[in-house]
Amino acid sequence: MHEGRDLDELSHCLARFYPGEDRLFSAICWERRWRSPVWFALRLVVDHVFHQRTGELGHCREAWRRERAERAEARELPERLRAAGL
Repeated sequence: MHEGRDLDELSHCLARFYPGEDRLFSAICWERRWRSPVWFALRLVVDHVFHQRTGELGHCREAWRRERAERAEARELPERLRAAGL
């Protein structure tokens, strides 16, 4: 389990090479997989590495889903605070 967090950190580091992005590289690969053969291949490579290291299948898709859920939660938090009168 700990190794998965290390790989997520590696993914954050890789994403820094893509200008203006502070996201998981694997999530970016999933999101852009149909834009070009390069992104499609990168997604396959990243998924393969995670499968080899952690046994996780579909890592890029799951990283993208986690990111999307975190963004939705971040948008909802101020609304919940306003509703609570804080």
